[in-house]
Amino acid sequence: MNVRVTSYLTRAQALADGRRFDEATAFERVALDEARRAGDPSEEVAAVYAQAGRRALRQDAAAEALDWLERSLAMRDALDLRDRGTTELRTLAGIAAHRAGQADAAVSWFECSLALSDRLFGERSLAAVPTLLALAATQRAQARFDEADAALHRAAAIVEATGDPGGNARGQVNAALSDLYHAWGRPSSKAPLIAAPRAPMHESSEQSAIATAGEPPPATAQPAALEPAAGALEKALAELDALIGLELVKAQVHTLTNFLRVQRMRQRAGQKEAKVSHHLVFTGAPGTGKTTVARLLGRIYHALEILPTPKLVEVSRADLIAGYVGQTAAKVNTVCDSALDGILFIDEAYSLARPGSGEDFGAEAIAELVKRLEDDRARLVVIAAGYKREMQAFLDANSGLRSRFAEQIEFEDYKPPELAAIFRSFAAQNEYKLSQPADKHLERLMEQVHSKRGPEFGNARTARNIFEDAIAAHANRVIASGAGDPALLETIEPADLDVAVEPLVSAAGSP
Repeated sequence: MNVRVTSYLTRAQALADGRRFDEATAFERVALDEARRAGDPSEEVAAVYAQAGRRALRQDAAAEALDWLERSLAMRDALDLRDRGTTELRTLAGIAAHRAGQADAAVSWFECSLALSDRLFGERSLAAVPTLLALAATQRAQARFDEADAALHRAAAIVEATGDPGGNARGQVNAALSDLYHAWGRPSSKAPLIAAPRAPMHESSEQSAIATAGEPPPATAQPAALEPAAGALEKALAELDALIGLELVKAQVHTLTNFLRVQRMRQRAGQKEAKVSHHLVFTGAPGTGKTTVARLLGRIYHALEILPTPKLVEVSRADLIAGYVGQTAAKVNTVCDSALDGILFIDEAYSLARPGSGEDFGAEAIAELVKRLEDDRARLVVIAAGYKREMQAFLDANSGLRSRFAEQIEFEDYKPPELAAIFRSFAAQNEYKLSQPADKHLERLMEQVHSKRGPEFGNARTARNIFEDAIAAHANRVIASGAGDPALLETIEPADLDVAVEPLVSAAGSP
Protein backbone atom coordinates (compact mmCIF):
# COMPACT_ATOMS: atom_id res chain seq x y z
CA MET A 1 0.00 0.00 0.00
CA ASN A 2 1.08 3.60 -0.62
CA VAL A 3 3.28 4.68 2.31
CA ARG A 4 1.71 8.14 2.47
CA VAL A 5 -1.80 6.69 2.63
CA THR A 6 -0.72 4.32 5.39
CA SER A 7 0.79 7.21 7.33
CA TYR A 8 -2.36 9.33 7.05
CA LEU A 9 -4.58 6.41 8.07
CA THR A 10 -2.37 5.59 11.06
CA ARG A 11 -2.67 9.19 12.21
CA ALA A 12 -6.44 9.17 11.65
CA GLN A 13 -6.79 6.00 13.70
CA ALA A 14 -4.74 7.46 16.57
CA LEU A 15 -6.91 10.58 16.60
CA ALA A 16 -10.09 8.48 16.54
CA ASP A 17 -8.73 6.42 19.44
CA GLY A 18 -8.41 9.71 21.32
CA ARG A 19 -11.97 10.64 20.28
CA ARG A 20 -10.69 13.61 18.28
CA PHE A 21 -13.09 12.74 15.49
CA ASP A 22 -13.03 15.98 13.49
CA GLU A 23 -9.25 15.81 13.16
CA ALA A 24 -9.43 12.10 12.30
CA THR A 25 -11.92 12.86 9.54
CA ALA A 26 -9.60 15.53 8.13
CA PHE A 27 -6.75 13.01 7.86
CA GLU A 28 -9.14 10.53 6.21
CA ARG A 29 -9.90 13.14 3.54
CA VAL A 30 -6.20 13.70 2.88
CA ALA A 31 -5.65 9.93 2.72
CA LEU A 32 -8.54 9.54 0.27
CA ASP A 33 -7.12 12.24 -2.03
CA GLU A 34 -3.76 10.46 -2.01
CA ALA A 35 -5.33 7.02 -2.47
CA ARG A 36 -7.38 8.05 -5.50
CA ARG A 37 -4.20 8.84 -7.40
CA ALA A 38 -3.73 5.06 -7.61
CA GLY A 39 -7.08 4.74 -9.33
CA ASP A 40 -10.57 3.75 -8.24
CA PRO A 41 -11.27 1.03 -7.30
CA SER A 42 -8.03 0.38 -5.44
CA GLU A 43 -6.98 -1.28 -2.22
CA GLU A 44 -5.86 2.12 -0.92
CA VAL A 45 -9.31 3.67 -1.38
CA ALA A 46 -10.93 0.62 0.22
CA ALA A 47 -8.62 1.05 3.22
CA VAL A 48 -9.64 4.70 3.64
CA TYR A 49 -13.33 3.73 3.54
CA ALA A 50 -12.66 1.03 6.14
CA GLN A 51 -10.91 3.50 8.45
CA ALA A 52 -13.83 5.92 8.11
CA GLY A 53 -16.19 3.09 9.08
CA ARG A 54 -14.16 2.23 12.17
CA ARG A 55 -14.03 5.88 13.19
CA ALA A 56 -17.79 6.26 12.78
CA LEU A 57 -18.36 3.16 14.93
CA ARG A 58 -16.24 4.68 17.70
CA GLN A 59 -18.28 7.84 17.25
CA ASP A 60 -21.52 5.85 17.77
CA ALA A 61 -22.64 6.88 14.27
CA ALA A 62 -23.85 3.42 13.24
CA ALA A 63 -25.61 4.34 10.00
CA GLU A 64 -22.60 6.32 8.76
CA ALA A 65 -20.27 3.48 9.78
CA LEU A 66 -22.36 0.94 7.87
CA ASP A 67 -22.30 3.12 4.73
CA TRP A 68 -18.49 3.44 4.79
CA LEU A 69 -17.95 -0.25 5.53
CA GLU A 70 -20.28 -1.33 2.75
CA ARG A 71 -18.36 0.92 0.32
CA SER A 72 -15.08 -0.61 1.42
CA LEU A 73 -16.39 -4.16 1.08
CA ALA A 74 -17.89 -3.48 -2.35
CA MET A 75 -14.51 -2.21 -3.51
CA ARG A 76 -12.70 -5.20 -2.00
CA ASP A 77 -15.16 -7.49 -3.81
CA ALA A 78 -14.39 -5.68 -7.08
CA LEU A 79 -10.70 -6.28 -6.43
CA ASP A 80 -11.39 -9.92 -5.47
CA LEU A 81 -9.79 -9.48 -2.05
CA ARG A 82 -10.74 -12.47 0.08
CA ASP A 83 -8.55 -12.30 3.18
CA ARG A 84 -8.61 -11.75 6.94
CA GLY A 85 -9.25 -8.04 6.42
CA THR A 86 -12.42 -8.82 4.50
CA THR A 87 -13.73 -11.13 7.25
CA GLU A 88 -13.06 -8.46 9.88
CA LEU A 89 -14.79 -5.75 7.86
CA ARG A 90 -17.84 -7.98 7.29
CA THR A 91 -18.07 -8.50 11.04
CA LEU A 92 -17.78 -4.75 11.65
CA ALA A 93 -20.52 -4.16 9.07
CA GLY A 94 -22.71 -6.60 11.00
CA ILE A 95 -22.05 -4.76 14.25
CA ALA A 96 -22.86 -1.43 12.60
CA ALA A 97 -26.07 -2.84 11.11
CA HIS A 98 -27.09 -4.23 14.51
CA ARG A 99 -26.54 -0.83 16.16
CA ALA A 100 -28.45 0.86 13.35
CA GLY A 101 -31.46 -1.38 14.04
CA GLN A 102 -31.02 -3.52 10.92
CA ALA A 103 -30.95 -6.92 12.60
CA ASP A 104 -31.55 -9.05 9.49
CA ALA A 105 -28.78 -7.25 7.60
CA ALA A 106 -26.49 -7.72 10.61
CA VAL A 107 -27.10 -11.48 10.64
CA SER A 108 -26.40 -11.65 6.91
CA TRP A 109 -23.06 -9.84 7.33
CA PHE A 110 -22.03 -12.09 10.21
CA GLU A 111 -22.86 -15.21 8.20
CA CYS A 112 -20.86 -13.89 5.21
CA SER A 113 -17.90 -13.24 7.51
CA LEU A 114 -18.09 -16.75 8.97
CA ALA A 115 -18.33 -18.36 5.53
CA LEU A 116 -15.13 -16.64 4.38
CA SER A 117 -13.37 -17.31 7.69
CA ASP A 118 -14.18 -21.02 7.45
CA ARG A 119 -12.81 -21.12 3.91
CA LEU A 120 -9.61 -19.28 4.83
CA PHE A 121 -8.79 -20.68 8.27
CA GLY A 122 -11.02 -23.71 8.84
CA GLU A 123 -14.09 -24.17 11.00
CA ARG A 124 -12.12 -24.41 14.26
CA SER A 125 -10.27 -21.08 14.01
CA LEU A 126 -10.37 -18.82 17.06
CA ALA A 127 -10.75 -15.91 14.62
CA ALA A 128 -14.43 -16.90 14.21
CA VAL A 129 -15.31 -16.48 17.90
CA PRO A 130 -15.85 -12.67 17.93
CA THR A 131 -18.14 -12.99 14.92
CA LEU A 132 -20.09 -15.83 16.54
CA LEU A 133 -20.50 -13.76 19.71
CA ALA A 134 -21.79 -10.78 17.72
CA LEU A 135 -24.12 -13.05 15.71
CA ALA A 136 -25.53 -14.61 18.88
CA ALA A 137 -26.12 -11.18 20.44
CA THR A 138 -28.12 -10.06 17.41
CA GLN A 139 -30.11 -13.30 17.30
CA ARG A 140 -30.81 -13.05 21.02
CA ALA A 141 -32.17 -9.51 20.53
CA GLN A 142 -34.50 -10.96 17.87
CA ALA A 143 -35.60 -13.73 20.28
CA ARG A 144 -34.07 -16.31 17.91
CA PHE A 145 -32.78 -18.20 20.94
CA ASP A 146 -32.20 -21.60 19.30
CA GLU A 147 -30.00 -20.04 16.61
CA ALA A 148 -28.10 -17.95 19.16
CA ASP A 149 -27.58 -21.10 21.22
CA ALA A 150 -26.16 -22.91 18.19
CA ALA A 151 -23.74 -20.05 17.47
CA LEU A 152 -22.51 -20.05 21.07
CA HIS A 153 -22.21 -23.87 21.10
CA ARG A 154 -19.89 -23.55 18.11
CA ALA A 155 -17.89 -20.77 19.80
CA ALA A 156 -17.57 -22.91 22.93
CA ALA A 157 -16.32 -25.87 20.89
CA ILE A 158 -13.68 -23.68 19.20
CA VAL A 159 -12.46 -22.33 22.55
CA GLU A 160 -12.20 -25.86 23.96
CA ALA A 161 -10.37 -27.10 20.86
CA THR A 162 -7.85 -24.23 20.71
CA GLY A 163 -7.30 -23.81 24.44
CA ASP A 164 -7.95 -20.04 24.17
CA PRO A 165 -4.30 -18.90 23.89
CA GLY A 166 -5.25 -15.22 24.19
CA GLY A 167 -7.09 -15.83 27.46
CA ASN A 168 -10.12 -13.65 26.63
CA ALA A 169 -12.50 -15.78 24.56
CA ARG A 170 -13.40 -18.22 27.34
CA GLY A 171 -14.84 -15.54 29.63
CA GLN A 172 -16.66 -13.81 26.76
CA VAL A 173 -18.35 -17.02 25.64
CA ASN A 174 -19.32 -17.89 29.21
CA ALA A 175 -20.83 -14.45 29.74
CA ALA A 176 -22.75 -14.66 26.44
CA LEU A 177 -24.13 -18.10 27.33
CA SER A 178 -25.28 -16.86 30.74
CA ASP A 179 -26.95 -13.81 29.18
CA LEU A 180 -28.66 -15.97 26.55
CA TYR A 181 -30.08 -18.45 29.04
CA HIS A 182 -31.27 -15.62 31.26
CA ALA A 183 -33.08 -13.94 28.35
CA TRP A 184 -34.43 -17.32 27.18
CA GLY A 185 -35.80 -18.11 30.61
CA ARG A 186 -33.94 -21.40 30.86
CA PRO A 187 -32.05 -22.51 33.98
CA SER A 188 -28.42 -21.43 33.78
CA SER A 189 -27.38 -24.98 34.73
CA LYS A 190 -28.32 -26.06 31.22
CA ALA A 191 -25.82 -23.71 29.62
CA PRO A 192 -22.72 -25.51 28.32
CA LEU A 193 -20.37 -23.20 30.16
CA ILE A 194 -16.68 -23.75 29.42
CA ALA A 195 -14.58 -24.80 32.36
CA ALA A 196 -11.54 -22.61 32.90
CA PRO A 197 -8.11 -24.23 33.38
CA ARG A 198 -7.32 -24.93 37.02
CA ALA A 199 -5.56 -21.92 38.51
CA PRO A 200 -5.43 -20.25 41.93
CA MET A 201 -8.37 -17.92 42.46
CA HIS A 202 -9.41 -15.81 45.42
CA GLU A 203 -12.45 -17.16 47.26
CA SER A 204 -15.09 -14.91 45.74
CA SER A 205 -14.01 -15.80 42.18
CA GLU A 206 -14.08 -19.51 43.01
CA GLN A 207 -17.62 -19.23 44.45
CA SER A 208 -18.73 -17.33 41.34
CA ALA A 209 -17.31 -20.03 39.05
CA ILE A 210 -19.14 -22.77 40.99
CA ALA A 211 -22.41 -20.88 41.00
CA THR A 212 -22.13 -20.15 37.27
CA ALA A 213 -21.72 -23.85 36.51
CA GLY A 214 -25.05 -24.53 38.20
CA GLU A 215 -23.71 -26.25 41.33
CA PRO A 216 -24.77 -25.10 44.82
CA PRO A 217 -22.41 -22.52 46.33
CA PRO A 218 -20.32 -23.54 49.33
CA ALA A 219 -21.70 -22.97 52.81
CA THR A 220 -19.27 -20.10 53.39
CA ALA A 221 -20.69 -18.04 50.54
CA GLN A 222 -22.44 -14.77 51.41
CA PRO A 223 -26.26 -14.75 51.09
CA ALA A 224 -27.27 -13.66 47.61
CA ALA A 225 -29.24 -10.71 49.03
CA LEU A 226 -26.00 -9.15 50.23
CA GLU A 227 -24.20 -9.52 46.88
CA PRO A 228 -26.32 -7.97 44.09
CA ALA A 229 -25.26 -8.86 40.55
CA ALA A 230 -22.35 -10.90 41.92
CA GLY A 231 -21.78 -12.58 38.57
CA ALA A 232 -21.41 -9.24 36.76
CA LEU A 233 -19.13 -7.96 39.52
CA GLU A 234 -16.87 -10.99 39.41
CA LYS A 235 -16.66 -10.84 35.62
CA ALA A 236 -15.52 -7.21 35.75
CA LEU A 237 -12.96 -7.94 38.48
CA ALA A 238 -11.68 -10.98 36.58
CA GLU A 239 -11.16 -8.84 33.46
CA LEU A 240 -9.32 -6.30 35.61
CA ASP A 241 -7.05 -8.99 37.02
CA ALA A 242 -6.35 -10.31 33.52
CA LEU A 243 -4.90 -6.97 32.36
CA ILE A 244 -1.14 -6.90 31.87
CA GLY A 245 0.72 -5.08 34.65
CA LEU A 246 -1.10 -2.36 36.66
CA GLU A 247 -0.62 -4.25 39.93
CA LEU A 248 -0.99 -1.17 42.16
CA VAL A 249 -4.06 -0.04 40.21
CA LYS A 250 -5.65 -3.47 40.57
CA ALA A 251 -5.00 -3.46 44.32
CA GLN A 252 -6.63 -0.03 44.72
CA VAL A 253 -9.68 -0.99 42.65
CA HIS A 254 -10.11 -4.22 44.66
CA THR A 255 -9.86 -2.25 47.92
CA LEU A 256 -12.39 0.30 46.66
CA THR A 257 -14.73 -2.49 45.53
CA ASN A 258 -14.48 -4.31 48.86
CA PHE A 259 -15.23 -1.09 50.74
CA LEU A 260 -18.33 -0.47 48.62
CA ARG A 261 -19.49 -4.08 49.05
CA VAL A 262 -19.19 -3.82 52.81
CA GLN A 263 -21.10 -0.53 52.87
CA ARG A 264 -23.91 -2.18 50.93
CA MET A 265 -23.90 -5.15 53.31
CA ARG A 266 -24.08 -2.73 56.28
CA GLN A 267 -27.00 -0.95 54.68
CA ARG A 268 -28.85 -4.24 54.16
CA ALA A 269 -28.17 -5.14 57.80
CA GLY A 270 -29.71 -1.87 59.00
CA GLN A 271 -26.35 -0.35 59.96
CA LYS A 272 -25.10 3.12 59.08
CA GLU A 273 -23.51 3.40 55.65
CA ALA A 274 -20.40 5.57 55.28
CA LYS A 275 -21.10 8.19 52.61
CA VAL A 276 -18.09 8.87 50.39
CA SER A 277 -17.46 10.56 47.07
CA HIS A 278 -17.25 8.16 44.13
CA HIS A 279 -15.43 10.63 41.87
CA LEU A 280 -11.82 9.70 41.05
CA VAL A 281 -8.63 11.14 39.61
CA PHE A 282 -6.50 8.89 37.39
CA THR A 283 -2.92 10.05 36.96
CA GLY A 284 -0.39 8.69 34.50
CA ALA A 285 1.01 8.87 30.99
CA PRO A 286 -0.94 7.98 27.83
CA GLY A 287 -1.48 4.31 27.02
CA THR A 288 -1.39 3.05 30.62
CA GLY A 289 -4.95 1.66 30.61
CA LYS A 290 -6.82 4.55 32.23
CA THR A 291 -9.82 4.40 29.89
CA THR A 292 -9.95 0.59 30.08
CA VAL A 293 -10.02 0.65 33.88
CA ALA A 294 -12.62 3.43 33.83
CA ARG A 295 -14.91 1.24 31.72
CA LEU A 296 -14.46 -1.65 34.14
CA LEU A 297 -15.26 0.67 37.05
CA GLY A 298 -18.48 1.61 35.29
CA ARG A 299 -19.45 -2.06 35.28
CA ILE A 300 -18.36 -2.46 38.92
CA TYR A 301 -20.39 0.56 40.08
CA HIS A 302 -23.37 -0.74 38.11
CA ALA A 303 -23.08 -4.24 39.60
CA LEU A 304 -22.99 -2.69 43.10
CA GLU A 305 -26.07 -0.58 42.22
CA ILE A 306 -24.19 2.69 42.72
CA LEU A 307 -24.98 3.63 39.12
CA PRO A 308 -28.11 2.63 37.14
CA THR A 309 -26.07 1.81 34.01
CA PRO A 310 -22.47 0.79 33.19
CA LYS A 311 -22.08 3.40 30.42
CA LEU A 312 -19.03 5.63 30.07
CA VAL A 313 -18.95 8.93 28.17
CA GLU A 314 -15.42 10.01 27.25
CA VAL A 315 -14.71 13.70 26.63
CA SER A 316 -11.80 16.14 26.40
CA ARG A 317 -11.35 19.90 26.68
CA ALA A 318 -12.84 20.52 23.22
CA ASP A 319 -16.11 18.89 24.31
CA LEU A 320 -16.44 21.18 27.35
CA ILE A 321 -15.08 24.58 26.29
CA ALA A 322 -16.97 27.01 24.03
CA GLY A 323 -15.57 30.01 22.19
CA TYR A 324 -17.56 32.74 23.92
CA VAL A 325 -18.34 33.77 27.48
CA GLY A 326 -21.52 32.17 28.79
CA GLN A 327 -21.58 29.27 26.33
CA THR A 328 -19.19 27.00 28.20
CA ALA A 329 -21.56 26.35 31.12
CA ALA A 330 -24.25 25.21 28.71
CA LYS A 331 -21.76 22.93 26.96
CA VAL A 332 -20.64 21.38 30.27
CA ASN A 333 -24.26 20.77 31.26
CA THR A 334 -25.02 19.08 27.94
CA VAL A 335 -22.07 16.72 28.40
CA CYS A 336 -22.99 15.95 32.02
CA ASP A 337 -26.61 15.28 31.02
CA SER A 338 -25.40 12.78 28.41
CA ALA A 339 -23.42 10.91 31.09
CA LEU A 340 -26.12 10.81 33.78
CA ASP A 341 -26.56 7.35 35.33
CA GLY A 342 -23.02 6.45 34.28
CA ILE A 343 -19.42 7.65 34.25
CA LEU A 344 -18.10 10.86 32.68
CA PHE A 345 -14.42 10.32 31.81
CA ILE A 346 -12.52 13.58 31.22
CA ASP A 347 -9.24 12.88 29.48
CA GLU A 348 -6.43 15.41 29.91
CA ALA A 349 -8.61 17.22 32.46
CA TYR A 350 -5.67 19.44 33.43
CA SER A 351 -6.11 21.27 30.11
CA LEU A 352 -9.19 22.93 31.63
CA ALA A 353 -6.86 24.79 34.02
CA ARG A 354 -4.33 26.80 32.05
CA PRO A 355 -2.69 29.37 34.35
CA GLY A 356 -1.59 32.54 32.64
CA SER A 357 -3.53 31.84 29.46
CA GLY A 358 -5.57 35.03 29.83
CA GLU A 359 -8.90 33.35 29.05
CA ASP A 360 -11.63 32.47 31.53
CA PHE A 361 -13.48 29.66 29.75
CA GLY A 362 -11.60 26.83 31.50
CA ALA A 363 -12.39 28.30 34.91
CA GLU A 364 -16.03 28.59 33.86
CA ALA A 365 -16.09 24.93 32.83
CA ILE A 366 -14.51 23.81 36.12
CA ALA A 367 -16.95 25.90 38.18
CA GLU A 368 -19.93 24.37 36.39
CA LEU A 369 -18.43 20.90 36.71
CA VAL A 370 -18.00 21.33 40.49
CA LYS A 371 -21.67 22.22 40.73
CA ARG A 372 -22.74 19.13 38.80
CA LEU A 373 -20.40 16.91 40.88
CA GLU A 374 -22.43 17.89 43.92
CA ASP A 375 -25.93 18.20 42.44
CA ASP A 376 -25.82 14.86 40.58
CA ARG A 377 -23.66 12.82 42.97
CA ALA A 378 -26.32 10.07 43.06
CA ARG A 379 -26.49 9.76 39.27
CA LEU A 380 -23.07 10.74 37.98
CA VAL A 381 -19.49 9.62 38.63
CA VAL A 382 -16.71 11.73 37.13
CA ILE A 383 -13.21 10.38 36.52
CA ALA A 384 -10.67 13.08 35.64
CA ALA A 385 -7.47 11.80 34.03
CA GLY A 386 -4.09 13.19 33.03
CA TYR A 387 -0.39 13.49 33.85
CA LYS A 388 0.36 13.38 37.60
CA ARG A 389 1.95 16.81 38.04
CA GLU A 390 -0.54 18.59 35.79
CA MET A 391 -3.50 16.99 37.57
CA GLN A 392 -2.37 18.55 40.85
CA ALA A 393 -2.65 21.94 39.17
CA PHE A 394 -6.15 20.98 38.00
CA LEU A 395 -7.22 20.07 41.56
CA ASP A 396 -5.84 23.39 42.81
CA ALA A 397 -7.77 25.36 40.18
CA ASN A 398 -10.98 25.38 42.23
CA SER A 399 -11.39 25.03 45.99
CA GLY A 400 -14.23 22.53 45.53
CA LEU A 401 -12.31 20.00 43.46
CA ARG A 402 -10.06 18.28 46.03
CA SER A 403 -12.93 17.54 48.43
CA ARG A 404 -14.97 15.96 45.64
CA PHE A 405 -12.11 13.98 44.09
CA ALA A 406 -11.14 12.30 47.33
CA GLU A 407 -9.17 9.41 45.85
CA GLN A 408 -6.42 9.31 43.25
CA ILE A 409 -5.20 6.22 41.39
CA GLU A 410 -1.76 6.37 39.80
CA PHE A 411 -1.04 4.46 36.59
CA GLU A 412 2.68 3.80 36.28
CA ASP A 413 4.50 3.37 32.97
CA TYR A 414 4.64 -0.23 31.79
CA LYS A 415 7.91 -2.01 32.50
CA PRO A 416 9.88 -3.64 29.65
CA PRO A 417 8.58 -7.20 30.31
CA GLU A 418 5.02 -5.83 30.35
CA LEU A 419 5.56 -3.99 27.07
CA ALA A 420 6.85 -7.25 25.58
CA ALA A 421 3.77 -9.07 26.90
CA ILE A 422 1.50 -6.44 25.34
CA PHE A 423 3.31 -6.89 22.00
CA ARG A 424 2.79 -10.66 22.25
CA SER A 425 -0.91 -10.15 22.98
CA PHE A 426 -1.29 -8.09 19.79
CA ALA A 427 0.55 -10.82 17.89
CA ALA A 428 -1.70 -13.55 19.31
CA GLN A 429 -4.87 -11.58 18.52
CA ASN A 430 -3.73 -11.24 14.90
CA GLU A 431 -2.40 -14.83 14.64
CA TYR A 432 1.27 -13.91 14.29
CA LYS A 433 4.10 -15.71 16.08
CA LEU A 434 7.55 -14.66 17.22
CA SER A 435 10.42 -16.94 16.36
CA GLN A 436 12.46 -17.99 19.38
CA PRO A 437 15.30 -15.54 18.53
CA ALA A 438 12.75 -12.78 17.92
CA ASP A 439 11.08 -13.41 21.28
CA LYS A 440 14.38 -12.96 23.10
CA HIS A 441 15.25 -9.96 20.93
CA LEU A 442 11.89 -8.39 21.77
CA GLU A 443 12.77 -8.32 25.48
CA ARG A 444 16.07 -6.53 24.75
CA LEU A 445 14.46 -4.01 22.42
CA MET A 446 11.72 -3.17 24.92
CA GLU A 447 14.42 -2.53 27.51
CA GLN A 448 16.01 -0.12 25.05
CA VAL A 449 12.73 1.61 24.16
CA HIS A 450 11.80 1.91 27.84
CA SER A 451 15.18 3.39 28.82
CA LYS A 452 14.89 6.11 26.16
CA ARG A 453 11.27 7.03 26.88
CA GLY A 454 10.34 10.69 27.29
CA PRO A 455 7.32 12.46 28.80
CA GLU A 456 5.22 11.67 25.71
CA PHE A 457 5.93 7.91 25.86
CA GLY A 458 2.82 6.03 24.72
CA ASN A 459 3.17 2.80 26.75
CA ALA A 460 0.68 0.27 25.33
CA ARG A 461 0.14 2.50 22.31
CA THR A 462 3.88 2.41 21.67
CA ALA A 463 3.81 -1.41 21.90
CA ARG A 464 0.93 -1.46 19.42
CA ASN A 465 2.75 0.87 17.03
CA ILE A 466 5.86 -1.31 17.22
CA PHE A 467 3.76 -4.39 16.44
CA GLU A 468 2.10 -2.70 13.45
CA ASP A 469 5.47 -1.51 12.11
CA ALA A 470 6.96 -4.98 12.69
CA ILE A 471 4.28 -6.75 10.65
CA ALA A 472 4.70 -4.13 7.91
CA ALA A 473 8.43 -4.93 7.85
CA HIS A 474 7.51 -8.63 7.90
CA ALA A 475 5.29 -8.10 4.84
CA ASN A 476 8.12 -6.43 2.93
CA ARG A 477 10.48 -9.27 3.84
CA VAL A 478 7.99 -11.97 2.79
CA ILE A 479 7.30 -10.34 -0.59
CA ALA A 480 11.00 -9.80 -1.22
CA SER A 481 11.72 -13.47 -0.50
CA GLY A 482 9.15 -14.63 -3.04
CA ALA A 483 8.22 -17.53 -0.75
CA GLY A 484 4.70 -18.51 0.28
CA ASP A 485 5.47 -20.92 3.09
CA PRO A 486 2.62 -20.70 5.70
CA ALA A 487 5.16 -20.64 8.54
CA LEU A 488 6.91 -17.68 6.93
CA LEU A 489 3.62 -15.82 6.63
CA GLU A 490 2.98 -15.90 10.37
CA THR A 491 6.46 -15.65 11.90
CA ILE A 492 8.03 -12.37 13.04
CA GLU A 493 11.84 -12.37 13.01
CA PRO A 494 14.42 -10.14 14.79
CA ALA A 495 15.00 -8.08 11.64
CA ASP A 496 11.31 -7.11 11.57
CA LEU A 497 11.57 -5.88 15.15
CA ASP A 498 14.71 -3.88 14.40
CA VAL A 499 12.95 -2.04 11.58
CA ALA A 500 9.99 -1.25 13.86
CA VAL A 501 12.04 0.01 16.81
CA GLU A 502 14.78 1.90 14.97
CA PRO A 503 12.76 5.16 14.44
CA LEU A 504 11.86 5.30 18.15
CA VAL A 505 15.41 4.78 19.31
CA SER A 506 16.82 7.22 16.75
CA ALA A 507 14.29 9.91 17.64
CA ALA A 508 15.00 9.49 21.34
CA GLY A 509 18.74 9.73 20.80
CA SER A 510 18.67 12.74 18.46
CA PRO A 511 19.56 16.22 19.76
